[in-house]
Amino acid sequence: MKFSIEEKKQILLWYENVSQDQMHYGNGTVLFPQEGILINKLKKNTDEQLSEYEINMIKDWMPNSKYLFGIELDLYNKLKEV
Repeated sequence: MKFSIEEKKQILLWYENVSQDQMHYGNGTVLFPQEGILINKLKKNTDEQLSEYEINMIKDWMPNSKYLFGIELDLYNKLKEV
């Protein structure tokens, strides 16, 4: 699965929100190796293919769908199809 630049920015915002609260170890101070690799891929402006494991990490970062609209909702639906 590939993402547009705007979708990548949104996913990074989801990660930032999750990493800063109690749902993530160390309140944002801990970065697991696989998370770091995925974050680096998302920050690049290339069309790298993401693995199923990486897609599942992104799904873990997604907020509840009832609070989403616009690009967030479109991205949520795109990820739910996988």
